[in-house]
Amino acid sequence: MNSVAIRPFVTNLTVEKLANISFFAWCICEVLFSHSIISRISLYLFCGLVIILILQEKRIHFGLILFFSLAFIVYNHLILSNSIFISETQSMIKTLFISFLFYFCLYNYVSLSDDIYSIIKIYRFAGLVLALYCFGMYLASGFQGRMGGSFDVNANSLAIPFSFAFLFYFNSFLAERKAKRYLLAMAILLFVIFLTGSRKGLLGIVIGIVIVIQLFYPRKFVRNAIVLTVILILGYILLMKVTFFYDLVGIRMEALMAFVFEDGTAEASLSSRSDYTDLAWEYIALRPWTGYGLNTFHTLRESYGTYSHNNITEVLFSSGIFGFILFYFPLAIETIKSLITGIKKDKIGILFFAVGVIVFILGYALVFYYSRSILALFIMAAGWMKSLKNRDDDKVNINQSLQIKNGGP
Repeated sequence: MNSVAIRPFVTNLTVEKLANISFFAWCICEVLFSHSIISRISLYLFCGLVIILILQEKRIHFGLILFFSLAFIVYNHLILSNSIFISETQSMIKTLFISFLFYFCLYNYVSLSDDIYSIIKIYRFAGLVLALYCFGMYLASGFQGRMGGSFDVNANSLAIPFSFAFLFYFNSFLAERKAKRYLLAMAILLFVIFLTGSRKGLLGIVIGIVIVIQLFYPRKFVRNAIVLTVILILGYILLMKVTFFYDLVGIRMEALMAFVFEDGTAEASLSSRSDYTDLAWEYIALRPWTGYGLNTFHTLRESYGTYSHNNITEVLFSSGIFGFILFYFPLAIETIKSLITGIKKDKIGILFFAVGVIVFILGYALVFYYSRSILALFIMAAGWMKSLKNRDDDKVNINQSLQIKNGGP
């Protein structure tokens, strides 16, 4: 009798452990082999295990962010006839639908497990392992150029997940007592981000640290200002005074500052990206409501086969104003809810709020509407808040049952 009762529990536990392992594998494969057969296999494996978990738990969750994610796909399918390159749009719709299936499974994985801290540990450890692997590959290449180029991975595709993993460790560094154990992991991730030469990765860390420190200690403004000033000074010295790091990223940060504050730069990449964004705005003004179809900007003669380098213009160009609302509205809602929940209930919400703000800011120079590795963090936040709501509902039901049992109202 006891073995029969224990067997379902053991099975559920085993499936959940396998789901954890597959999520770890996906975190690595999605960065190294994004939108390839390898990342697809890791994605399907994770989804399959989560579906088994859903069937065993006999519960299924579906939230606002999933509804809008599906609505965005359906809407773009409905306006397919407006696309200037239908086959490209159809291909992207298929990609987004696969992403939706993954988001659905990730949402249920987080909400059913009701243990966001374990999932965050998996995510950040995957980031650390990936950073060590990439450093090994970079070392084997003889430190040639920016990290990523020697093994055909975009530097920003590495640096942005590394920056999020760094912030996850930083959050634990502030929140836990035995925090010194995280210093080595944070140092490794920061060092590797420097090696990528990614401005986006460094900006993500700076923005995240400012938000997390201020919201963790809102009444210690002077101390926060001193700590942040010291961090910025040390970062400036490291980037501008150490030749190795200056050649990798310091000179790029100088070009960015010149572009932002002097309205011009000697770096061709920033100028060309700005030109592509301006081009997108010109086309958006001609067809603001319907757009030109998903993944079609690169088919324009003037785009030279590239995208607009701005998520706002890319979504507006692709789907018009209504599609833009469908995409951005749930992300804004989840970001705001994360802040409120972080202040009232659990400070992990502050971390998710910081991530949301970072993504919105970086979206000015980054196209992410099809990026699973970035949007997964919004899904994780939504799933976590769903688990909190379920927990509160369970408490209410238990209290009502006890009242009834005791003859109360």
